[in-house]
Amino acid sequence: TVWFIKDASFDKSVKVYIPDCCGSDKLATDLSWNPTSLNQMAVVSNSSEISLLLINEITLTASKLRTLSLGSKTKVNSCLYDPLGNWLLAATKSEKIYLFNVKEDHRLVHSLNVNDISPNTNDVVYSIAWNNNGSHIFVGFKSGHLVILKVRDEMLEVSTKIKAHTSSITGIKIDPWGRYFVTGSSDGNCYIWSLKSLCCEKIIQDLDSAVVALDVCHLGKILGVC
Repeated sequence: TVWFIKDASFDKSVKVYIPDCCGSDKLATDLSWNPTSLNQMAVVSNSSEISLLLINEITLTASKLRTLSLGSKTKVNSCLYDPLGNWLLAATKSEKIYLFNVKEDHRLVHSLNVNDISPNTNDVVYSIAWNNNGSHIFVGFKSGHLVILKVRDEMLEVSTKIKAHTSSITGIKIDPWGRYFVTGSSDGNCYIWSLKSLCCEKIIQDLDSAVVALDVCHLGKILGVC
């Protein structure tokens, strides 16, 4: 379901319902808006396909632009455009991470095996995030490891590996001003890291439950955790 926000009152917003956006037998597991084409989004459904949808504000309808198909046994369950709209990242839980060049009609340019980048064997991807200029990708794993990938010449390469948490990293958020990033975990802790030094500067431990999601306001002053 897509909502068009007309003004400050959500009551006046208009809803566009997209039936079977990934097929009648599939459950949408993630979506991401293309920042350079605001009416276009990518949707994944734990399958081998990534659906690119176009939302029409005038007719209040949605149509499928195209489908990006991967191997028949692939199950992509997360996707994320970088903030500049140059790249689309897609990931399975424990097999591969894919990089698409958005400017070249979403051409698949590179893929990495999850087992090749995580220090733990049979690890599982739990969270992903881009930095603000789309040059690096932060990947949080079930093992508690954080791996930072660098995009160079249409390829992904490992930049840094950190044992960030004692349990799975369930959320990663980058400060809009590029000063720090935050990781949350099922161990009930939030860590605030310096983007420059990659050192942990603050630990929030009094949450009393696992972290499910987190976000930082557009001014970089307020952290929300649930």
